[in-house]
Amino acid sequence: MNNAFREESYKRKEEKLKKSSNRFLVRFLIIFIVGYSLFFSSKVWLPRTYEGVSVTPIGTTISANERNITINSWRYSDSQEMMEVILEIENLSIDGISEYKYQAFDKDKEYEVEKVRGGNGFYVLRIYKVKNSWTELALRIDIRPDDKSKNGDFEKIKIYTNDKIVSKVSELTLKSLKEYKEESYTQQIKTLEKRMAKNRTKKEKYEYSIKTANEKIKELEGKSKYQTQKEQTETAENIGAINQEKKNLEEKVTELEGEYKELKEKIKFIRKSLDELNGIVHQEVKKEKLNAKKKTKTEKTSDKKKVNKNKKKVKKQ
Repeated sequence: MNNAFREESYKRKEEKLKKSSNRFLVRFLIIFIVGYSLFFSSKVWLPRTYEGVSVTPIGTTISANERNITINSWRYSDSQEMMEVILEIENLSIDGISEYKYQAFDKDKEYEVEKVRGGNGFYVLRIYKVKNSWTELALRIDIRPDDKSKNGDFEKIKIYTNDKIVSKVSELTLKSLKEYKEESYTQQIKTLEKRMAKNRTKKEKYEYSIKTANEKIKELEGKSKYQTQKEQTETAENIGAINQEKKNLEEKVTELEGEYKELKEKIKFIRKSLDELNGIVHQEVKKEKLNAKKKTKTEKTSDKKKVNKNKKKVKKQ
């Protein structure tokens, strides 16, 4: 009887121990799986981290290695995991290099870059397999190894973007070089026109301040007639300070006028490039052709008159 009781008691203890061990194992497995999932999905739910690189704004021209590099557009398609960058590189040197080596990378990896269109100053690049978890990306421009002998002093140029600044599109479609150029020139004109609008707003603001300053000076000069010598000295100092501020504003206005003129000139030349791309003859060219035509016609008329005059002379003789 005692033996049977002992065996029963032992069995119960063994079962309890097994249950306890199973519960511990289950808990351990749950904690392990949850921890594993959190670790490998952290990029999804944790806030994105940024190194704080200086983003290169669209339309910016960088001058380096005797070249002007302009970023016309930088777009990203999440669904295609692909980027498209349009660059213009104006070579001011005499090294004869027109093709370059491109590398794209972030803090974790390097991406494949391909030049899909262009050459001779206009380039369309594509960057592949860019997952939507990216935050900041750099594009490095270098000369190809074969061209090192032509320009050994060439320093690598880096341009940057991030997921906040880049232009997001649903799909990137491969276009002809003409279409890319047309799109790029049109976008450049829009960007420059926006800058011109900002320029005008600033200029109007400064001109209003200059007008207010002139009115204030006139008011103070009128009051000084009825002031004591001490008060007149203070008024003169105030007028001097306002005049100095007015002078600074006038300099800013002159600077803005110069900038506006430059922007207008740039738009004129981009429109000319756009028109030439579309096969449109410019008014200047039309005018030249028309003048040449008129000149030829005038010369023919003059020659005809001379011939008739000579004929009359012969008849008289």
